[in-house]
Amino acid sequence: MRRFLPCILVVLFVLGSATAATCQEKVTMSGRHVWHTLETLSHQVGEGQSAECYKRAGVGFINETGEVYTITNMYCLYYFGNNIVGGGVASTQSEQGGTVSIFHMNTKDNKRIFRWLSGTGKYQGISGEGTFESQIVGEGMGYTDWRGEYTLTPK
Repeated sequence: MRRFLPCILVVLFVLGSATAATCQEKVTMSGRHVWHTLETLSHQVGEGQSAECYKRAGVGFINETGEVYTITNMYCLYYFGNNIVGGGVASTQSEQGGTVSIFHMNTKDNKRIFRWLSGTGKYQGISGEGTFESQIVGEGMGYTDWRGEYTLTPK
């Protein structure tokens, strides 16, 4: 029995490590980024229908870690008579390594939601969603507060 004990301990250790490596923990994060509009594009789609798209850039931080990131996004508002629907995509680059791609939108009932689509570096395998609120503070300038949950799934 003594002869097999080290092998049993190694197997238990390896199995324990494998289990820990695939465990998914939900993480809550929040932050703020400030942005400015680089370019505005307008397009008339049809009678009573138009779109305005804004190319924006900015910088932000994550409240829980103090991590700083840069952000670029394209955000469009679609006008259909009295209805407005907005959405876009964003890409962030962390100063401490890793990028994240995000889809964000205003729903018909005016909820503002986002979904983490993909990540690299320490954010590889990211998935999750959250909410955001934006405030315009001047012509072409504003800030966005966001809060969400994500998990990292090892590849």
